Amino acid sequence: MRGLRVFAVLVAACLPTGVSAQVTDLTRSGVWSAFMGHAQAGTRVCGAGAPGGGEGVDQASFLIKHFPDNSYLNVQIIKLSWNFPAGTRIRYELLIDGRRTYVGRSAGIGNVLEWVVTLERADEFVANLTGGRAMELRFLERGEPPIAVSLSGTEAVLDVLARCISLHTRVFRPAAPDAEDIVTQHSLQ
Repeated sequence: MRGLRVFAVLVAACLPTGVSAQVTDLTRSGVWSAFMGHAQAGTRVCGAGAPGGGEGVDQASFLIKHFPDNSYLNVQIIKLSWNFPAGTRIRYELLIDGRRTYVGRSAGIGNVLEWVVTLERADEFVANLTGGRAMELRFLERGEPPIAVSLSGTEAVLDVLARCISLHTRVFRPAAPDAEDIVTQHSLQ
């Protein structure tokens, strides 16, 4: 249960800055939860996530977020002990049940590493997550230890996330992004 409390703090802390964030849990299953609400900048957000391994400031969290009108999902790994300079790039590989599923380059800033998954590839990404039992994120640079995340509960939670994304992309118009949001989006491209 302690891991879920740390995870909830990380979710709130890692939404864009500005006004205070207001998110509501939609569902929980296994170690995963789905949420929706407003990011700190007032932008609507749908998301899902789970705590990873570690304790205290070494506790990691894995988040998948979608903001209205974006044609991609933001995938984030958050760890309070990290402090990456803006623009840091770190190569990673994502293994599901020991199989190398994705390899890419993440953008780091502060305590967050982030990459994007286009909506065209989201179904494949979700199918890989829901079809597995365990995920491991390995860093191919910088000597960071791997982060293990249980995939228990992903099927139910990611189904709710998909419905949230469908609803909020049809109904709501996003607020204009603030400068920090724009910088973050461009740093990921």
